[in-house]
Parts: sequence; structure tokens; C-alpha cells
Amino acid sequence: MPHRFHPQHADRLLSEERLKMISPHQVIDHLQIVSGQIVADVGVGPGFFAIPIAKHTNQLVYGIDVESQMLAKLRERASVEQVQIEAIEASAEQIPLSDHQVDRTLCAFVLHEVDDPVRALQEFWRITKKEGYIGIVEWEKKATKHGPPIPERLSREEVDSMLDKAQLELREWVDLSEDHYLCICRPKK
Repeated sequence: MPHRFHPQHADRLLSEERLKMISPHQVIDHLQIVSGQIVADVGVGPGFFAIPIAKHTNQLVYGIDVESQMLAKLRERASVEQVQIEAIEASAEQIPLSDHQVDRTLCAFVLHEVDDPVRALQEFWRITKKEGYIGIVEWEKKATKHGPPIPERLSREEVDSMLDKAQLELREWVDLSEDHYLCICRPKK
């Protein structure tokens, strides 16, 4: 089983230092998230991406995580920020949403922690509308100051192979920083 980020360190996910490393608005722009869209954030944690997304869309964001402590922090922050976020305790491989319920699905810094990443990718597509996109944010597979150990990281080639197995195709690779990338994908035609 892959190593998972421990909820006791949730504040690290909201630090100013992290905000300097990666901007939620950069991800929002590249995924073409617009007002009125419904978004699922899988592996939501305390809402680093979900809260800015909810403010941007003025719509419901589904925050999905396996850790109840992360979801409690998310609910607290969503209440303070007065945004619509439904916190759902579930794994990435079994999301209790209907088929094609969301416009965009985001999985940021989590796919490398999932037990069955191909199954998770298939589930992301199941919940995403046919014209929608899935965004995967991950660490480059190299030594960096922060992040998981190199063997746990997913190279772009590994993600590409998972996309093939999940019957998804790459739309675009985006360099978010020298340490992070965004993969935008959708089903093969």
C-alpha cells in the first residue's frame, strides 16, 4: 500500500510556502474551470484547491478524501470562507457520485498515494461529464526540497501508461513549476 500523507500535517498543505510553490488559480485556468461548473476534488485534504475553485465557480464542489480528519478541516474552512463544498469520505477508486455528474475532476498530489491508480482514473472519468476534463497534478520524479520520496512519485511516462490502461488520452501536459506538472486528460475517442 502506498504511503499516505498524514492528516496531522494538514497545515503544511495550507502554508504560505506551498502557495508560493503552486497557485490554485494556475490549475483553475489550465483546467478551464469557469463560473457555474461543478467540480470534484479527489484527495481534497483541507481544501487547498477546493476552496479557491468553489469561490471561482460559485457552485458546489465535491471534496472527496479517505481521511475523516482532513474532511473535518475542509468543512471548517468551507464554513469560514462561506463556500459550497460537500465533504465526502471515500476512496479515489469508489466515489459515491452519479455518472457524469461533474464538469471537471481534479486529483492533486494524490494519484501516487492511491492503491489502484488505473481504477481511480476510470472512476474519475465515470463521474465527469463527457465534454469535461480530468486534471492530475503530481510531483516531477526528481529530488526536490518537499514532497514524497522519489520512488513514490509518478513520472510522466508512468502516468501516460496509466492513462492508456484507463482508456484515457492526454490532452495536455502543463509545467506548473520546475517541481510539479499538470496532466489534463479525457476519454479516448
